[in-house]
Order: sequence, then structure tokens, then C-alpha cells
Amino acid sequence: MRPLHELSDGIASWNGTLGWKRNFRLTRDWLTYASLQWETASGAVALARTAGGMVTIERGSFSSPKVTLRDAASGRELGVFESGWLEGGRLRLCSGREWRWHMDACSMSRWSFRDDTGRPVLQLFVQSMGLTPAGSIAVEPDAAELPELALLVALGWYLVVQTIDDSALLVAASIA
Repeated sequence: MRPLHELSDGIASWNGTLGWKRNFRLTRDWLTYASLQWETASGAVALARTAGGMVTIERGSFSSPKVTLRDAASGRELGVFESGWLEGGRLRLCSGREWRWHMDACSMSRWSFRDDTGRPVLQLFVQSMGLTPAGSIAVEPDAAELPELALLVALGWYLVVQTIDDSALLVAASIA
């Protein structure tokens, strides 16, 4: 896999496959920068791979606002994301750093992680909300060397896919 800092000069695309174990790849010019594979049929646990290593991302129950990130090799907790009603949510890392998750378009087609000053460091654009969501990311040039970049890239796409899935469940429940 290519290092994520190479993405600071352009846009990369998330594309996936259909199936109970969803699998997405972040690519640009046929090169792979990250992957995200759901490990459970319920969609709660995913494994993210980047050049920097592997991370598990796990959400509690459907109504739970908490997502935990762990180093896949050691099981050590890296951080916790908690969604919020007034904002998209907040990622608190064990290092003490925090990042805010923000919906930038009411149509749920644009999201970002923002630093403590409110400046976006990573933007996600949703092109398809179908059975196999597709989207792209743009890394701000001065964010390319952030040690948390791999976590932000993987968690961002995980949250987008979960939001799409949750929305589909809510729609299905409302028409049933």
C-alpha cells in the first residue's frame, strides 16, 4: 500500500464490493492507499489497513453513539468516537488529540474532520449511497504529515458507510 501522505496533492476514491463482508479500497491512479473490510455481518466491526498498519473499528449497538478504534495487532485502544446530535461527533484519541466530525452538506454528501480551530483537514465526498457506497477524499496539504491521518481516513469512510446503512434502515422501518 502507498503512504497516505501522497494524497495531499489530489483526490482518491473509495470503491467497494457488494456482499455481507463489505470490502472497500481507497485508490488513485490504480494504486491502493487504504482498505476497509467489515468483519461481521452486522456491520459493527471493520478492519482498516494502511501503510502504517491495521486498526479495528467497532461500533456498539445501533443506538450507541460510541465507536472504538484499536490497534489490530496489540488490541490497544487508540481512541473513541462519539456521535452527537448537535454536531456530527468528536474523535478523542488516547494521545489527547481531538478531531470534530462535521456534515458539510445537508444531503449527507459531504463530510469533514476538523481540527480544534474548525479548519477541515480531511474532506469526504459521497458519490453513491446505494448498496455499494462510493466516494472520494481530499486531504488538505498541511494535514498530509499528521500522525492521525490513517485513523481519520479509515474512520471517516466507516462513519459515512454506517450513516448510509442507518439511514436505509430508518427508511425501511418507517415504510414497514
